[in-house]
Amino acid sequence: MKQSLGLLEVCGLALAISCADIMAKSASITLVALEKTNGSGWTVIKITGDVASVRAGISNGGQIAAQRDGLVADKVGGRRGEGILAAERPTPSVMDGEHEESETA
Repeated sequence: MKQSLGLLEVCGLALAISCADIMAKSASITLVALEKTNGSGWTVIKITGDVASVRAGISNGGQIAAQRDGLVADKVGGRRGEGILAAERPTPSVMDGEHEESETA
């Protein structure tokens, strides 16, 4: 089964963490990354999973972000091509700091 890719861009890291939490609890998705983007403290949440789960997660996360006036954009790419994430250049992620700390401990 092909995996779907979902992107949710919100204003602020705290809102991004709240949305990611809601998305993970409401649907069977995998959180790929939280990335800071250029401008105004925006953060992109990347998730993968089956198409229905990713749509549900993005919908729920988008509703929370919209209620808090922090929704910038959302997109669900159904059945992404092979290697779409593998071809992507690694970018600094807000999750990287947490990962590095756990390796050194």
